[in-house]
Amino acid sequence: MADDYEPDDPVGEDYDEGEPEDEGLDEIEQNEDDNIELLPAGDQQPQQNQKRITTPYMTKYERARVLGTRALQIA
Repeated sequence: MADDYEPDDPVGEDYDEGEPEDEGLDEIEQNEDDNIELLPAGDQQPQQNQKRITTPYMTKYERARVLGTRALQIA
C-alpha cells in the first residue's frame, strides 16, 4: 500500500485556480428584489385584549428564568 505513492505523480490537475463563476448571480439578485411585496403602513392602533388570558401570577419557571437573567446581567 505505502509503496504505491510516488511524489512525482501530478495531483489535482483538474483543479482550476481561476476566478469563481458568478455569471447568473446578478440576475438572481434582481429577481429577489422583484418578489417582494411591500405593505402600506396603516394608522391602526394596536388592539388591547378584551379578555385577559394569562393569570396575574408568575409560575416558578418564569420566576427562575427572570432571576437567572438578572444574575447573568449582574455577573
